[in-house]
Amino acid sequence: MNKRFLAVAATGIALAALTAPANAELATTSAFVVYGDLNLGNAAAVRTLRGRIARAVRRVCLYEPGQKNRLDFGYRHCANRARDGAERQIARAIASSRQFGAYDASGPRILVTAR
Repeated sequence: MNKRFLAVAATGIALAALTAPANAELATTSAFVVYGDLNLGNAAAVRTLRGRIARAVRRVCLYEPGQKNRLDFGYRHCANRARDGAERQIARAIASSRQFGAYDASGPRILVTAR
């Protein structure tokens, strides 16, 4: 009876260990960063937007104050990917601002996603 219980328990633990990484990779957390109030033709406004992005990255990548997040590979990987995705969107927003010379306060936004 004990051997059978241990075999079933071991099988359950093994299955959980095998499926956890697959489920973790599918999960994503996202946040929108609104910049409609910023004139991206201005360098100070771009710095403000980058600060908002940095806060969103910490939020979606589950930054924990007091922890060694900079040494945590999982956090660094998540933060780097989220920042890279946001940087492409920032570049497009700045180019659009320069091309059209105005900004739209109705709600342009950048999607920051943890993967």
